[in-house]
Amino acid sequence: MRPDRLGVEGLPLRLLVTAAVLALTLPAVVGALAAHDLRRTEERVRGEALRVLGLAARLDLAGGGRASLTVDLRDGAVTGMRFLRFANAGAAGMAAYELRGQPERVVALPDPSPPWRFDSGADLVLTPGLHEVLLEHQADGVRITA
Repeated sequence: MRPDRLGVEGLPLRLLVTAAVLALTLPAVVGALAAHDLRRTEERVRGEALRVLGLAARLDLAGGGRASLTVDLRDGAVTGMRFLRFANAGAAGMAAYELRGQPERVVALPDPSPPWRFDSGADLVLTPGLHEVLLEHQADGVRITA
């Protein structure tokens, strides 16, 4: 900035240009960050569901056993988690999850996983947070509790 009067007169114009540039670029940056957070949260939740399904399949393949997992269903920085549900689909177990503002998505292994057994008789629904999930192989499927 110049030490004369022209420097003082140019300051408001510089501030106006800076504000205009910020106003034009800020929505794009925020949108990109929200999309990135959605993708990361979805990958994490899908990965957690696949971990549980894979462990159930390994227990079934082994013909017995029990194991526990800590399932991380915490919200993302911007993206909210609604639920992760384990249910029976025909003769196989499957999982479905939903993030806030997104449709429900189904997760399944390429090979059918064993059917689930639930203590309550209904599907097991996990809400946001950390959950300790216990899987136990039984004659008629894999019992899952949280």
